[in-house]
Amino acid sequence: MISLAQFKLNDILPYVGTGKPKIRLNTDRGPFTVRASSSRLECLRRNQECVRCLRKGNLWVLEMSVQRASTVAVNCFIEDCPWCALKHTKTRVGTETPHLNLYHHGKNGSLLLMTQDHIFPKHAGGSNDIENLQTMCRECNSYKGGMLPEEYRKVIHNNERVKHFRMVDGGSPPTRRLSSLHALTNEQANHIDCAAE
Repeated sequence: MISLAQFKLNDILPYVGTGKPKIRLNTDRGPFTVRASSSRLECLRRNQECVRCLRKGNLWVLEMSVQRASTVAVNCFIEDCPWCALKHTKTRVGTETPHLNLYHHGKNGSLLLMTQDHIFPKHAGGSNDIENLQTMCRECNSYKGGMLPEEYRKVIHNNERVKHFRMVDGGSPPTRRLSSLHALTNEQANHIDCAAE
């Protein structure tokens, strides 16, 4: 991935989301016209905070994928073999399109990609509708994997500190207070509260 430019959160946020036209961004490498309408960008526009760890996306980065040279079969000695070309689709150099990614820029300078997560995974019949999408950082999204909301809630309930607990099924608004953990007894809540300190 090649980083072309960085932008503050509010410089880009009003211009992305479902139904938005392409936007033109000026960079040190020249101007780029970027797609601003997608379900991913709409999800990030609605909420920039990871539903699990509460890290917030605060930096837009204009990036472009690097196209690698096409590969041929190991035993093939023909440079542009038509049979190898059938196996490996070629993308002409120069046709790569830049795109916007939202990152959490940490105090130590680290960048963590903010992603869209399917609340009900696609393998379980979850749709791409915006109601089934939530924002998660790449780490938390990898941790959740393909778990169903009930499975993920159990994992969070049993293994996570209270301050990281968030609803993932869209059933109630997220909160950091202990009162949101209606399933916990007072003894369990006190135990978790002490463990979180």
